[in-house]
Amino acid sequence: MSENKPMTIIEFLEARIAEDEKFARAASHQKVAGPFHGNWRHDSLHLSGMEREDAVHIARNDPARVLAECAAKRAIIADHADMVEAFDSLGQLFPGGLMSAEVDAPWRTKTLYALAAVYADHPDYQQEWAL
Repeated sequence: MSENKPMTIIEFLEARIAEDEKFARAASHQKVAGPFHGNWRHDSLHLSGMEREDAVHIARNDPARVLAECAAKRAIIADHADMVEAFDSLGQLFPGGLMSAEVDAPWRTKTLYALAAVYADHPDYQQEWAL
């Protein structure tokens, strides 16, 4: 990102989701772009000497599940990006009116703030996104 222009919440989320997806694909040992099918099982992880609770947690975070979550987050962001763009356009047409950033920004981005909160420890996270 440019030093003069901070990353938008949508750019931030897209970058974090891409990172999650990259690591999920690497962990799956599958180097293909196609669909993944969950195959991490807590019973096999537990048999390897891992504590049962740890094995269940790891199995629940199977790369297939992470990739499904990435797709779901992208769908949410796409829906909100359209809405944010529309409100920004209206806000420019009616400055200080009902569509001003001060009035509608918290309402229209609350879901995006919630998605970003997962990555609050990332250096690009902006405190203004905190709920």
